[in-house]
Amino acid sequence: MAFVIDKTAELIFLQKALSFIKFQSEDYEAHYLAVSPYSGDLLRRVHDELSDYYKSSRADHQTQFGRIEAVPHYLAGLRTHLSHIDNWSTLTKEVQMSAILDLAAPFTIDQQTLDQLIASV
Repeated sequence: MAFVIDKTAELIFLQKALSFIKFQSEDYEAHYLAVSPYSGDLLRRVHDELSDYYKSSRADHQTQFGRIEAVPHYLAGLRTHLSHIDNWSTLTKEVQMSAILDLAAPFTIDQQTLDQLIASV
């Protein structure tokens, strides 16, 4: 199935909505969407599609997302989502790590931060 969005304004809207859900929403139910690997992948694809638009309109546009630690309020949003995972303490370390990586995507996350998050939730 193909769904085509060919208007820049619609892509920007989608990018902002995905970023809000993944990194800024404190709503309990938002963590179900934020932790999904699909949300990070879709955000990356929308960002890539808008890359030429941003390059032409913003001199400071970065083509890569970089480290989530560089955006403290996004890292805080990730922590909020983690606190909403009710069975966190029963998950294996590998599953916890995978959940954190999915929440951080498309950003990268330092190993030290990853370890701190696993230990602190």
